Amino acid sequence: MTYKKSFFLISIFSCFLVLSGCNSYDKLLKSNDVTLKYRAAIEFFDKGNYGQALPLLEDVYKFYIGTSQAETVSYDLAYSYYKVGEYSLGAFQFKTFAEGYPLSKYTEDASYYYAYCLFLDSPESELDQGSTKSAIEAFQLFVDKYPSSKRVDECNKNIDLLANKLEKKEVNNAVLYYKIEQYKAAVWAIRNALEDYPATKDREHLSYLVVKSSYLYALNSVEEKKIERFTSTLAYYGDFKEKFPKSEYDPELDGIVKECNLNIKQLTKK
Repeated sequence: MTYKKSFFLISIFSCFLVLSGCNSYDKLLKSNDVTLKYRAAIEFFDKGNYGQALPLLEDVYKFYIGTSQAETVSYDLAYSYYKVGEYSLGAFQFKTFAEGYPLSKYTEDASYYYAYCLFLDSPESELDQGSTKSAIEAFQLFVDKYPSSKRVDECNKNIDLLANKLEKKEVNNAVLYYKIEQYKAAVWAIRNALEDYPATKDREHLSYLVVKSSYLYALNSVEEKKIERFTSTLAYYGDFKEKFPKSEYDPELDGIVKECNLNIKQLTKK
């Protein structure tokens, strides 16, 4: 038998085995035998074939509620969601498990994986951060409930990562007001960001933007409001210099102060 012919026959046989396996799995999915499906699900799960275990566990889950196997089925279902990347469903199922089986040997793991699924489901900082906030709360709850857990350090690291993401979102949103020339809103939003995140590494730059936004807002105000708003700019500048006596922004800010004082002097004479 030639090499090409041998290879062709082996390929055909391999395809046959794959198709046979697919047909068997399809028949299993369509089966009404709950016990058979559950046994197969456990076998797939134990081998780490979570993608094949998951549809079977979803099918049999409702049939085992209230039975002695319910606890295991519920946890395996949650874990399978997590392993295949269905983090939102995994979080929901882990939370359901932890609340439904508070004394289970799996409860600590379920509580952790609930938080971790939310962590993995947390989107980029530009998007809504609902799951990010929920993940922080879940990790903190885990740390409070299981202070001796080996996962406490990991939880705290993840909390820091999530908090940094929230900081980035708030800071970027605040700076956006400056970029689109909404200077009044920029002053308000940037000051809020500084209050919420006093340790931010961008503190100097943000404080500079408060002064500049206030100045540009005053400059574009109606005449009767200009003195008040230039005076506010000088106050923000005073706060800036108190925190940053020597800054790379000094030349520009010195020019702004000079312009504010000049405008106030001219407006006072009118």
